[in-house]
Amino acid sequence: METLSIRKKATVKSDVHLFLADILKNASIPVKSFNLYFTRGIDGTVAANQTECYVYCKFARFIIFSQLTDYDSSKWVNTKIIDGKGTLVIPQKILDGRIGNFFIDRIRTASRVYQERLSDNQRRKIHEYQMKNIEKIIQSDLGEVLLRDSLAEIDKSFFPQRKIGRNEPCPCGSGLKYKKCCGR
Repeated sequence: METLSIRKKATVKSDVHLFLADILKNASIPVKSFNLYFTRGIDGTVAANQTECYVYCKFARFIIFSQLTDYDSSKWVNTKIIDGKGTLVIPQKILDGRIGNFFIDRIRTASRVYQERLSDNQRRKIHEYQMKNIEKIIQSDLGEVLLRDSLAEIDKSFFPQRKIGRNEPCPCGSGLKYKKCCGR
């Protein structure tokens, strides 16, 4: 005798949100390379825990979230794409602190991975290119991004509350040890 197993289908919500990023020109940012990540970076992942699941994709200044589980849609202001139609209204806001923490973690991780994976030869070639094209870079969107990140102060309220060891990676995402960066 054959046994049949019937599985109940889960209801999956598939709201899609599009968030347009721009250069943050305020005097403080949560982590180093904040503007660089949000305006120039490419990233994507599926994020899930016991109660939530969403797909995240970021290309340059476009951030796309698809929330697959229940969430508080009132915390997403002017970001929802309805049937692929509609007009985006500015300003947009994401008022869910967990998403903010997710972004901070992604920026820190991307910065750390970038620094760890560059060889000395790659670093040298990048430096040579930058020196050779400094005027072009300064006049570009990338130059504006780098300037804003370098002039901004890091808002320490985003740092973990535990004590950070002097030789641990700095939580700001610089890729340096804490003692040579924010721990000075």
